[in-house]
Amino acid sequence: MRKIILILFALSIFHASSAQDSTSISFPEETGDTLIKQRFIDRYEHVFMTKVPTRQMFKIGYSSSEYRGAGFQLGYEYKIRPSLSLEAIAYFQTNPTNTARLDLNHVRPNIWVQARARWYYDMNRRVKSELSASNFSGRYIGVYFDHATNLLGDTGYGKRSSRLGVLYGFQSRFLNRGYIDFAVGLFNRDTWSGYNRVAGTYHFFRMKDAVLATMPTIGIAFGDWKKAEKTPICDVLLCDERIHDQWKVQLPDVLIGLVNQRVETALAYERKVGRSSFSVNASINGWARRYKNPETYKNFNYNVAAELQLRYYLLQKMQIRRGSAGSNFSGPYGGVAVSYSFSGYNSEHLTGDFDNWHNRMVSTPLSLGYQQRFFGKLYLDASVSYTRSLHSSSPITDKPAGFLSRLNIGFTF
Repeated sequence: MRKIILILFALSIFHASSAQDSTSISFPEETGDTLIKQRFIDRYEHVFMTKVPTRQMFKIGYSSSEYRGAGFQLGYEYKIRPSLSLEAIAYFQTNPTNTARLDLNHVRPNIWVQARARWYYDMNRRVKSELSASNFSGRYIGVYFDHATNLLGDTGYGKRSSRLGVLYGFQSRFLNRGYIDFAVGLFNRDTWSGYNRVAGTYHFFRMKDAVLATMPTIGIAFGDWKKAEKTPICDVLLCDERIHDQWKVQLPDVLIGLVNQRVETALAYERKVGRSSFSVNASINGWARRYKNPETYKNFNYNVAAELQLRYYLLQKMQIRRGSAGSNFSGPYGGVAVSYSFSGYNSEHLTGDFDNWHNRMVSTPLSLGYQQRFFGKLYLDASVSYTRSLHSSSPITDKPAGFLSRLNIGFTF
């Protein structure tokens, strides 16, 4: 400790004597975590582009939620004030009822047009404090209106559908071309359109049609910013981390209303096979839904599936040799799995009749996918699978073979 003090004292005298002829001596004090904190701030700014001014942004994204269904969207957002923006969106809904899984065998496309306004309520304060530039990254409160055009879809589903919503969410740029938008909101939804074709009276807004739901979107963005020549991609992806196993929890998809409730999530454990590029991924996912419609008084259906998958990360060995990756769970992969699912449906009709249906199914999905970890705490797992049913206990089943796609976003530990 004495040696450190003497060295600092000598450096201070040398600095003072070389800078001016005064005999005054100063001892600057710096806390030990100053450099570490500055490095974190710089990394944050470069990753999320918080200091990059942006006036307009064109977005291409994928969204999957019980409220909107699964599909792709094109959006254009424009700032009219530093804290206020307007956005126009075209949403290509490929499945009105499915959420985490986009069933390519039963595609019912429809196009929704949407107008949205966002108020980034703490943007002015962050700009004045020099914590951010005026852009599209931050927390917001929003309102929107959307309407089904029925240009491509089944008109039996969309004619009754115009919806209002109030949002609270967070949107952020991600490196040069990425963006993520996650919102929780109170939405107006016709509780039975999309689930049957019975003609009925459409009500533009009823309190019992209001639902509290999540709405995640992830995609790529283009705008009036200059592309950064160097991006700290490995600061985000932790390219060289070595991981032997990990737990994964999917971000829940929740919809809560007076006559319509649904929740879905998944838990997985992945473990390396020795030092190879193989891993074993064991997962269990499930959803449950309760709702009412004009035909039935009460409906409850659910699905629980367990899957054991062997994965091979296709480019990992080559990336490790080049020094661009570590032995972890990030990158493109191929997989083969065995899946067991148990599903059920119970309904009570207005006439007093009951319907009960249960099914057990064994299938073998073959998958191609891409998994990526972020900051060591988040993950994204997207895949397309060809699934073939080997056994079913009920004659009421889907096609014995078909394609499915998945997009899971969540937390790792």
